[in-house]
Amino acid sequence: MARGKKTIGKQSLEDPKDEYLSLFVKDEHDKVKGETIGVEGKEIVLKDGSVFLKVPLNSFKLEDNILRIVKKIDWKKARKKGQKWKDKELDPLQV
Repeated sequence: MARGKKTIGKQSLEDPKDEYLSLFVKDEHDKVKGETIGVEGKEIVLKDGSVFLKVPLNSFKLEDNILRIVKKIDWKKARKKGQKWKDKELDPLQV
């Protein structure tokens, strides 16, 4: 079964949040701030090198397959939340 799809009977339903996966995140100066690797509730998980960040989804605007930052982000808080996500979700032997 494809990622983000749920099969009910003969129907296949796609998760609408899939459109946010595997996208580059850029700031107002067009600098890449990371790539999306997951969506959890109303937050998006980004990976920037070896750093994981978890940021509110409403901080972005989707335009032409790029997530553009449209609100100020507390990057220190995003790093802490990203590290907690990584510790919970990823096997340290696999990273």
